[in-house]
Amino acid sequence: IRQTFAQIAMPDTVCVGTNRIYKVNAATTPSTYTWKIDGITQSSTSNEINITWNIAGTFLLTVQEHANNGCDGDIRSGLVNVITPPVPNAGPDAVICFENTARLNGSGGAFYQWSPSTYLSNSAIANPLIISPPQGRLTYFLNVINASGCKSVISDTVVITILPPVKVFAGNDTSIAVNQTFQLNAVDVNNSGFINYLWSPPSGLNNNSIKNPVA
Repeated sequence: IRQTFAQIAMPDTVCVGTNRIYKVNAATTPSTYTWKIDGITQSSTSNEINITWNIAGTFLLTVQEHANNGCDGDIRSGLVNVITPPVPNAGPDAVICFENTARLNGSGGAFYQWSPSTYLSNSAIANPLIISPPQGRLTYFLNVINASGCKSVISDTVVITILPPVKVFAGNDTSIAVNQTFQLNAVDVNNSGFINYLWSPPSGLNNNSIKNPVA
């Protein structure tokens, strides 16, 4: 009587969420099979089993062939390593001035993919530059892949706010008499929140680094 020898190609390494089909022998072999994961019998009795690995960890997959002549084969086994997907970090939200260049700071993987790629110097690196973005808000999504080839399940986002162009009004042109004083007054046209001022040339001003110096 022939002893059966079902085989499994092991070990196997997969990512969480991976669907895998394991096969032994040929489908034409007139046998049934007992598949188990960590000792728990599975529903398949054919020469193959379809498994979706949803939990990270190391699992023992076994199979035993039962020939139609009543003989049982040795139990064959193999380990399956299920890897947790990487978690992307797109970095903190940021506010930048109009026409400034900003840099994204992603982490969490070995390979990176930002989307959309608009205004980015390179959407496939961790820290691309945002070049010449328009006024408004930009939202970027980051997915990563780790060294084992596992892709992040959920993307992370970062919001970049680009302030409107800065506009300042120095006041209307005017004429004054010799030795007459005149107070200048800078106006923050777009309410950008100016905190520093610099008038030039400084000659004739009592202080060229305040909002309203006297000339």
